[in-house]
Amino acid sequence: MNSKKQHIIFISITCFVLLLSCTQKITDPNIILFQHELGEENIAMIDLLVEEFEDHLESHYPKLNTKEAYTQFLKDISDQDTSNDSFLITYQSKASRENYRKSALYKDIYIKEPYHQKIEGLVELNQPPPDKNNPINEPDSIWRVNNIGKYMRALFAIEGDSLVQTYFRSRESSGLMSTTRFAKGMQYYKPDFDNYIHKRIVVIENSF
Repeated sequence: MNSKKQHIIFISITCFVLLLSCTQKITDPNIILFQHELGEENIAMIDLLVEEFEDHLESHYPKLNTKEAYTQFLKDISDQDTSNDSFLITYQSKASRENYRKSALYKDIYIKEPYHQKIEGLVELNQPPPDKNNPINEPDSIWRVNNIGKYMRALFAIEGDSLVQTYFRSRESSGLMSTTRFAKGMQYYKPDFDNYIHKRIVVIENSF
């Protein structure tokens, strides 16, 4: 067989594999539900976060494939000294972080509220106490989990996935979770990092 025919066969096989991959994603009912609930703009934002996150994994764990790197990332968060967690939660560039915080997705996942502190029966606007496990706190406001947003509705729509269902219930009842607590919980339920939604949960919980 000459090289030209071999090249044509190779291109044909490559196109078939790509087409099959796309078809599998489109026909997966949970991915369809997830994307439908969030909408194109929010999905595009999540995809950008995933891309940057996986670039970070590739540079930080060069000897591991992507699936192994996600697993190692969670292990490192779980095992780390909680007084020094900077390298694991700063994968985003400054521009990416600013872009994310201005996005519709961020405003859907979190609700910004003024921070009030009760003092001797009075309610006074005050700065939230420093909390390294809640890095989205701001001087005169606090961001809380939006339990009725598109992201939560997208998670609720997923069927037959105990990890997603457990994560939804935990987020609904507990709100913001520390990175360490989240990582330990995810490890316990053994995420599948070939799973489209499992990957995005990890990325969102580590994007601020």
